[in-house]
Amino acid sequence: MAAFDAAATAYATSPLWAAQDNMQWFSNETWHDQHMLAIAEYNGLTNDAASAASAASAASAASAANFGYYYGWVPEIAITSVDGDHEVMKHFAMGRFAHELSYVMPDSRTVYQSNDGANTGLFMFVADNEKELSAGQLYAAKWEQISGAGAGEAFISWVDLGHSDNTTIKAAIDAGITFSDMFTQETPKEALNESID
Repeated sequence: MAAFDAAATAYATSPLWAAQDNMQWFSNETWHDQHMLAIAEYNGLTNDAASAASAASAASAASAANFGYYYGWVPEIAITSVDGDHEVMKHFAMGRFAHELSYVMPDSRTVYQSNDGANTGLFMFVADNEKELSAGQLYAAKWEQISGAGAGEAFISWVDLGHSDNTTIKAAIDAGITFSDMFTQETPKEALNESID
């Protein structure tokens, strides 16, 4: 926690923050590596770079890349006492993306999730069991616009993204899963030379 707080303080007082240039950090490898290491320490993660004498400078994009998979999940917070004691559980099964106010429906199994930003989506998670969000099926909404009049009109269908559970996804992340482990990669087709089916 101390490293996380120190990194946050260092950033808040840095010229990057003072200039309010939110894009500058993308080109600053030292900033990225320091923050990824602080996040790793905060979450109890270790790797060779993190244990090196000069960890911040020794970290590489390859060693830091996996840490990002620990973020972007829906947290469930249960208040366990009147004193405010609580437990937090990340629901890996509900998908990894920018979430805002996941809404649990009255059936206690269906959860709608989205984000009001640009280039986002609408997702639906259907839990295996009522009031238990640790396993289930995830869907993405497919919007087919049929009219642009007024607020617009469209057909919505649901694309099945698969079934999983918190334990399986967390185990894959802990094992160091990479993008290429999850997805096959294709060479992009040249728009002018080949037709795209």
